[in-house]
Amino acid sequence: MPRSPSQLSLGKPSVRSRRRARGWTQVDLSVHSGVSQSVISDFERGKTIEWPSIFAIAEALECQWQELFIDPDSPDFNLLMADATPEERRHYFDTLKMMKSGPRR
Repeated sequence: MPRSPSQLSLGKPSVRSRRRARGWTQVDLSVHSGVSQSVISDFERGKTIEWPSIFAIAEALECQWQELFIDPDSPDFNLLMADATPEERRHYFDTLKMMKSGPRR
């Protein structure tokens, strides 16, 4: 059964790998971003966090905020695409395009 985008650990692969690549702990990222360590932990586990925290984490990691949501090298992404129907792929990529346009204010 294919996994839906909502079943992916969206924050986990990119945030954790980017943080570790810098040699940072969650506490270090907290200091650099101004976001609490518990929120960073939640995000790395795929939980939803507030937009200002997402932007602050991306800035501290020197990447675009969109890059925090999907890691094309992650097994989750490859599994999702391998099992997805053409309709599911279109829906998924439409969702990614919408995410790239930023939050609606």
